Amino acid sequence: MPGATSSTFFNALLATRKRIPAKQNLARMLQTLDVLHLSVSDLAHLCGRSLSSFNRDFKESYQMTPKKWLQEKKLSKAKDLLAGNELSVTQVAMAMGYDNVSAFIKAFKLKYGVTPKQIKPHK
Repeated sequence: MPGATSSTFFNALLATRKRIPAKQNLARMLQTLDVLHLSVSDLAHLCGRSLSSFNRDFKESYQMTPKKWLQEKKLSKAKDLLAGNELSVTQVAMAMGYDNVSAFIKAFKLKYGVTPKQIKPHK
């Protein structure tokens, strides 16, 4: 599921990149949830920057690395999905791009102080 979505999104962004100034690319891309399935390298490419200059400019603008920013956004979205009680912890982990559910649980607990299962409302 994420692979097809991110591939389609990546191709669409790549096609429009020529019409959007590079400085605006970053702000536009970061406003969509689909960006969560792209890598930092993908984002740098779409903005027309080298990876090192992208990382430097991103950190200057957002006071954190793009990798950290992506992880924070993924965990925030995961928290929202879990609170909705429609998806299992495993489904949310996979939807957020985690191949390893244990790694997702560890990152989630580190960020929020509770496990993803503790966020899910009980029926």
